[in-house]
Amino acid sequence: MTETPTETTQVMPTGEIIDPTIDKDLSHWTVRRDAIPDIHVVYFYNQNIGYASYNPPKGFSAEELVEFKGAKECRFDLEQARAVIEKREKYGTLDVTGAARWAGLEDKMV
Repeated sequence: MTETPTETTQVMPTGEIIDPTIDKDLSHWTVRRDAIPDIHVVYFYNQNIGYASYNPPKGFSAEELVEFKGAKECRFDLEQARAVIEKREKYGTLDVTGAARWAGLEDKMV
């Protein structure tokens, strides 16, 4: 965990700034599928450093991402790994935060 953002740090939805490169041990990282109905969405998790995000951790290659625990079970392959890295670079984040979480659902809320 770090105080100021750097090239490899990422801001968690909680606001905490984490540098995922402090734990490059691939066995500590997991790829998981989101719950139904978003089971097609994967997220990345490392309990040791408190990382949980839809963003692939910076500082890891697509080849490394597919070596994370759970990648094979999630059918998370090299093509998908490259695609999520590209999307993170294009959009800045894949995490949905704030009011954007509820976009399009306003009329369905009680």
